[in-house]
Amino acid sequence: MEASHRSEEDDLTAAAAAAEEAPSSDSRRTVKHQHQHEGDFLSPNLQPNEIRSIQWSDTGLAVSEHGYLMGLRPRLRESLLEYSDYMGITAMMKDLTAVTSQHRLLDDQDQATPNIRIKLRDDLDWFIQRTAGVKQWNSNMHWISPSDGVSYSHFLKALGVAGFDEVLEAIGKHFGYRGLVAYHLSFLAVSKCDPGTFHVDATNTGGKSMNILIPLLLADDTGPELNLSDDQVREPSTSNDGTGTGKYKYKGGQLRYQYNVAALVGDEVYHATSRVDYHQNHHQQAPTEMRLLATIYVADVSYSNISAVLDDHVTYEDSYPPRNEPTILLELAGAHWKYNDPSKKLPF
Repeated sequence: MEASHRSEEDDLTAAAAAAEEAPSSDSRRTVKHQHQHEGDFLSPNLQPNEIRSIQWSDTGLAVSEHGYLMGLRPRLRESLLEYSDYMGITAMMKDLTAVTSQHRLLDDQDQATPNIRIKLRDDLDWFIQRTAGVKQWNSNMHWISPSDGVSYSHFLKALGVAGFDEVLEAIGKHFGYRGLVAYHLSFLAVSKCDPGTFHVDATNTGGKSMNILIPLLLADDTGPELNLSDDQVREPSTSNDGTGTGKYKYKGGQLRYQYNVAALVGDEVYHATSRVDYHQNHHQQAPTEMRLLATIYVADVSYSNISAVLDDHVTYEDSYPPRNEPTILLELAGAHWKYNDPSKKLPF
């Protein structure tokens, strides 16, 4: 198995190196995100740094106490996409989610989530994972993250260049946080998958942690991308489908991603990837579309919530800072934004 993984790692590293020289497609930044169905939630015209609850389009009620949408400046998406291009991540993800891929990670039905460490541009160490075998979830979703402090700092600088400081400031002030640190940074891509299992990205942190989902590339002429479960409203159910028990289930709906709008997924916001198949729109003349997101965890970290922030069920095992070394994240508490302390910023 080690030899097989070593070969895959070499292939992926070579693919990333080749991608550094590949021309980027600036047209991706201007193409309108066309779609067939708006979804079940309001799509407000948010101003940069404006934050609102995710609301049902039929009732106007919030789907969850800690689920929000936030307006972003266009340059944030543009800058993060440029960073993804520069690092070779965009081209690599395009290959990994293509109809036919030469480098896709192993898909053994019985193995754990595949995990391969690779070298990206500037000799930086990252790790790339995909969902476990088709027994668990038929999906080609992959995500890639920094695997050490050097690569983590490199990504943080990219966030600083992109203007993410004002996002942190807006979130900190809106929710009354004392300080914020950005951690467990990733790029995520998918082009084909069955509906995912409902799960949370944060739990029991006292509302002090969230995953920020930033759409970088969205497919055209497709349905909504994110399933959400209401944490208040229950409906009759004929079976237990994972969103409820007994004779009732929690009301579920689908959210459509928008460019320059982030989804803030906090404590107990149950969500799942919607079914997608961008391959069905594939033609020989055009490559398969994919969805590419930047996912940024942020938290107001303290000794009282560090174990919940780094809970095994909501964090990746190999992400940085490592979840088995909580002192590293504790030492970074408030490092990237702090109330009434303008010196606390992302590296630039």
